[in-house]
Amino acid sequence: MKKIKFIALAVLMMSVLAACGTNKNTTKDNVDDNRAVENEKTTENRDEADDGLADGLDNGVDHNGESRLDHAEDAADKVAELDEVDNATVIITDNNAYVAVMMKNEADGDNASGEEELSKELEDKIADKVREVKGDVKNVYVSLNPDFGERMRGYGERINEGEPIEGFFDEFSEAVRNVFPDAR
Repeated sequence: MKKIKFIALAVLMMSVLAACGTNKNTTKDNVDDNRAVENEKTTENRDEADDGLADGLDNGVDHNGESRLDHAEDAADKVAELDEVDNATVIITDNNAYVAVMMKNEADGDNASGEEELSKELEDKIADKVREVKGDVKNVYVSLNPDFGERMRGYGERINEGEPIEGFFDEFSEAVRNVFPDAR
């Protein structure tokens, strides 16, 4: 009799422990709660990614999961109003603006190598001009690199022609990472 009680108790304990270990309550409310937590984590990660670019250009992807690039010609025109600037190309991804600038002395052939240093003051002026037109821009990245400028003009033309962004989004991302490796 003791053996039967012992075996019954052992089977009962194993059943209780097994039930606790596999508690997968998949009611609709529980599934919805799990999705809400996952969405919250995704939103937190997106907020962190919105601070910059290098994390896979997450911030260049709109809320439908599609790549988004905007050739901001109006912002480029504002930047070109600066006395030091000959022309500019501005491409926006969500909250970031990437600006390729050609300085007036470069256009005149004085410094065609593009080796001129970008002063903090000029960089701030350029950022202010971009934000005058695009108020939702958080970060403005500016480059005087002539190769990058040429690529940016090409991307701008492709955007204006209506070429699908997916065709060159990765290429754009790589170019930006190469020029702005510290961009977050």
